[in-house]
Amino acid sequence: MPQRPTLAEVLDRHDQIAARVGDTIVSIPDAAWRQPIAEDAWSPETIVDHLISTYEVVIRELHGGEGMRPVFPWWKRRLLRLMFLPQLLRGGGFPRRGVRAPTETRPAERSFAPSEGRRQFLDAADATSEAARLAGPEQRLAHAYFGSGSLRDGVMLLTRHLEHHEAQLQAVVERSGSETVSGGNGAAG
Repeated sequence: MPQRPTLAEVLDRHDQIAARVGDTIVSIPDAAWRQPIAEDAWSPETIVDHLISTYEVVIRELHGGEGMRPVFPWWKRRLLRLMFLPQLLRGGGFPRRGVRAPTETRPAERSFAPSEGRRQFLDAADATSEAARLAGPEQRLAHAYFGSGSLRDGVMLLTRHLEHHEAQLQAVVERSGSETVSGGNGAAG
């Protein structure tokens, strides 16, 4: 049976994924930046906004403020935690549709070019990692659907969430194909 990763290992993985996402953000052509990735879906700009909002709520909680508020009664959070969280933490996919982002993580309607989105995203990712590395071992993170869990599991879920959106952003880059190769938005990765 494989050993569970330590918090330091989970944070290192998070930082690697965040760096990749930052590179992907500036690879998105301007023409695709504000276009929904699918019908009734967010645009790349809105996805980045959502990721920044997610980091902001985690940072706030790690600094002693309020985290995500639960949206379900305790028994339903416990059931969701038992049924879905282990699969997500092991690398299972997020649902494709029908699960609304928790209120605190919904996009703040920021408007920025890919290069500025990348900067704000990486600043938030770095601040989250730093705060998590400084947190005590008893630190817990709240999740609107799963309830409170260990910091390690919270960072693992945050990383899985990041990978979920990385795949969406990467698909935009791949669909854009030659536009990205020929300069896309003019930003360097």
